[in-house]
Amino acid sequence: MKKILLAFVIILAMVTALACGSGGGGGGATQGYLGGIWSGTWTSQVGPWTGTMYITLSQDGLTVTGSGYITDDGERYDGTCTGTVTNADGPGNITLGMAYSGRTQISTFTGSYTATTITGTYADSQGDRGTFVLVKQ
Repeated sequence: MKKILLAFVIILAMVTALACGSGGGGGGATQGYLGGIWSGTWTSQVGPWTGTMYITLSQDGLTVTGSGYITDDGERYDGTCTGTVTNADGPGNITLGMAYSGRTQISTFTGSYTATTITGTYADSQGDRGTFVLVKQ
């Protein structure tokens, strides 16, 4: 009886380990290479404007989605973003569009990324353009 009980416990432990895996999540978009929290700054090349950025990204293959906000002159603008990357598993290039809640303004961020940084340029639908730097938190 003890051998049967021991075998049952071992099988149960194996099934539980296989079902739980070694991390990750269930279904849908995954964290991916760029998944996680990113924060940094942006600087306009048109005027004397600077601000901060905070974005949470998820990656599913070559598609990146997320949400976050930018600050501009003390104001916070929340939004959602979607974009594409050139390499799902490593450094590459990214194009990310961000639409802001309650506003018609859209910003497009284009640049390069590594596991810890995203850097590049941006342009928005109101004529502003500049540079940005994001660091993975």
